[in-house]
Parts: sequence; structure tokens; C-alpha cells
Amino acid sequence: MQGWLIGIMVDAPDEDRPVREFYAVGKADLSLAEWAVVDCVVAAGSVAATPVHGQETVEAVSSISADMARTHGLKVNEVRPLGRKLPRRWFSR
Repeated sequence: MQGWLIGIMVDAPDEDRPVREFYAVGKADLSLAEWAVVDCVVAAGSVAATPVHGQETVEAVSSISADMARTHGLKVNEVRPLGRKLPRRWFSR
């Protein structure tokens, strides 16, 4: 299985402007992975309406190889929040 590391701009109540959050998604198709993240964020809060400082609202950061998905225990169709700091340990080696 392959997945995607997705960055999404969200309106955070503790910030004065939208912030980028990262998610690992266990879907091989990029479009489906991006929409899965949007659905997850909309259920918990709100997605930024426009790009912020040149960063798209929803953007693929990197693909996740099958080996990395297995190493981190990412399941098929899982959407795992990873926080606001760039999760470098998820990049394929």
C-alpha cells in the first residue's frame, strides 16, 4: 500500500491566521487522499478559504512508500493527524 503526506491550511482558534497541519493518509490515489483530509478537517473545524502566503489550502507534501506506511502502521484508508510541525520521519528514504 502507498499513501500520501498532505498539508492543509486550517483556521485554528488559537491563531490569528490559518496554520498548516499535516496528515498521513493511507490511500494510493492523491485526489482521494486530499479529499479524505478535507473531510476530516471539516468535521473537526474549518479549512482556510484561500491560499496563505503562497501555500495552497490543500497540498501533497510527499508520497509515502509502502515500506514507510508499514513501518509507521498506517492502515488502508486511514487519515492520521500528525500535527503542525513537518513530520520528516514520514518521508521515504
